[in-house]
Amino acid sequence: MHAQREVTPSDLFVYLDRAFRRRSRGCRACDFSLPYPLPDSTGWTVDPARSCSSVCRLILEDLVDEYRAAYRLTAPSAFRAH
Repeated sequence: MHAQREVTPSDLFVYLDRAFRRRSRGCRACDFSLPYPLPDSTGWTVDPARSCSSVCRLILEDLVDEYRAAYRLTAPSAFRAH
């Protein structure tokens, strides 16, 4: 089993969004939330937009299952203005 890579929610969103756009073949009506941790768990999830079709929801669910095995969420680092 491979070790999970730690990523911030925003980085993970970018990875998921790229993969989702490739698999959904140009659907621009669908979107989803930033990944967020599940309560009382080490897992995470995303929420699809209400406008997502059932096909796109299935694609997103598959991606979340795949990426959940590979990535673990870390807290975003604090932004500091200089």
